[in-house]
Amino acid sequence: AAARGVLVRRVGPEKLEERALHFVPGMTAVLVVPEGFTLFQLAVRLEELEICSAAEFLQTAKDPAVLGPLGIRGDSAEGYLFPATYELVKRAPAERVLGKLVKQRRKRLGAWAHETKQAELTELELLTLASLVERETAIDAERPRIARVFLNRLADVAGPTRGRLQSDPTAAYGCLRMPDLPSCPKAPGNVSPVMLKDAANPYNTYRIVGLPPGPIANPGDRSIEAV
Repeated sequence: AAARGVLVRRVGPEKLEERALHFVPGMTAVLVVPEGFTLFQLAVRLEELEICSAAEFLQTAKDPAVLGPLGIRGDSAEGYLFPATYELVKRAPAERVLGKLVKQRRKRLGAWAHETKQAELTELELLTLASLVERETAIDAERPRIARVFLNRLADVAGPTRGRLQSDPTAAYGCLRMPDLPSCPKAPGNVSPVMLKDAANPYNTYRIVGLPPGPIANPGDRSIEAV
């Protein structure tokens, strides 16, 4: 085939085995990743579906040795996992599961490459802003307005918010990442005034100027388009 100019793709034994398992009843599970899901929510769902353990997935999602080859510049894969429906093999390595979701995100990011460059946003900045929009509203008509508010606040460091985005979901996400902070509740709940005053929370956009360290969820196309 190669001599006739036909491209031959070699598939390793692991890949062949994975493909074969898709035809075995009970060896696969359907994973639904909603828009705005966090890594933590996704980890729980993966374990419930017996795809991989939550602890393994969370550990893999922040492993520099895994993130580097995937082109992820943040400290975790948060934001880089595309919300969609997947059929995955059960008891799969977490790295393989992560790679599949990131691959779909990469395909979608290619559609926004020109607009991102025009807006002078990095990939990480785009996903971070879009994740804030995603967590602020589920109403499509509101997304562009919220994105504009955030962009205006970022640009106007001398304005009323002094360059602070002042988004409640960012402080809440900081508590997911750092639950031992004194301001974080022992059980999930509403954002409290104490949380919003905590300068030790690096995701607290009531205290920090500009963007948080990275995305706070995995945004869908509509929030990316809004930004």
